[in-house]
Amino acid sequence: MDIAHQLVLHSPPIDLIFGGGRRFFYPNTISDIQNPKFNGSRTDNRSLIEAYWHGDFIWNKTQMDKIKLGTSRPIMGLFEYDHLFYETDRIVNRNDQPSLSQMTKFAIEHFLKLNQGFFLLIEGGKIDHGHHLTAARYALDEFVEFDNAIGQAKEILKEQNVLDDTLLVVTADHSHVFTFGAYSTRGSNILGLASSRELNMSDIDNLPINIIAYGNGPNFNSPRNATYLSLLNTNSTNYLSPTALPLGSETHGGDDVPVFAQGPWSHLFTGTMEQHTIAHKMAYAACWGIYRNRSGCQPIMISTIVLKLNGDYSIYQRKFSEILISFLLIFIFF
Repeated sequence: MDIAHQLVLHSPPIDLIFGGGRRFFYPNTISDIQNPKFNGSRTDNRSLIEAYWHGDFIWNKTQMDKIKLGTSRPIMGLFEYDHLFYETDRIVNRNDQPSLSQMTKFAIEHFLKLNQGFFLLIEGGKIDHGHHLTAARYALDEFVEFDNAIGQAKEILKEQNVLDDTLLVVTADHSHVFTFGAYSTRGSNILGLASSRELNMSDIDNLPINIIAYGNGPNFNSPRNATYLSLLNTNSTNYLSPTALPLGSETHGGDDVPVFAQGPWSHLFTGTMEQHTIAHKMAYAACWGIYRNRSGCQPIMISTIVLKLNGDYSIYQRKFSEILISFLLIFIFF
């Protein structure tokens, strides 16, 4: 069973699902609601929204803004036929598609209206797409928007006096073969060429070197001559950074990725850990699943709230972390 089918059949239904990929929910005989020249991509003749989704369905920001916050009905928002737009392009060409920070704001304000704890997973997936293209401008702009979403979340939680009761976890599921190099001066354009100093000039061809490069990807063996370099617009989203090895799409890397945490039980997220332990630590912090009866959960219970995580109803102790928000991004760097 494909992922789209699993999403709509999940029981109990997932409270809130935002993203793109409408085509995976409709058969190839039905035109897309926003782009009629495109049809759905399902070959089983099933229209998953109409047949299985028992909640509100929206496909643009205007509709999202009209949703009553705190409604008990599940909400699904599929805001693009395929992948969501890069934030840089969304601002220009798709202003009725919500940004990552706007979706984050909606989700948190919605769940806070329900006056109960919640688990929220937020992914900045377009960072990954930018890196696969070796389009560093796209990737870094997406990272800025990802950072905006984190800031938006913290600001709302602080305004509602629940930030101290919230465990926020920021991590990645992999790295990329993406590098910062050269010894350029402070204030140099990170997307461009290193400043013309001795250490930043190649001792092979006596030309300046790029600050950003990739281990592999589509722009292999890009020209190295003064004329070509002088004509480059490295700030453009069309510009592809140079790569060491030829590939149609840049690959993930093998580096360890960081895990940042703030709030109750955030001290569990320190040092080097296996990726699968992150979910266990969040569950431990919130007294979920196999940790619901761990030492410290039941004896000091001051109120109980029923919380849904992947359909598993658990008793949750407000004494610990009232809200868990996990920001998952595809690439993170410092």
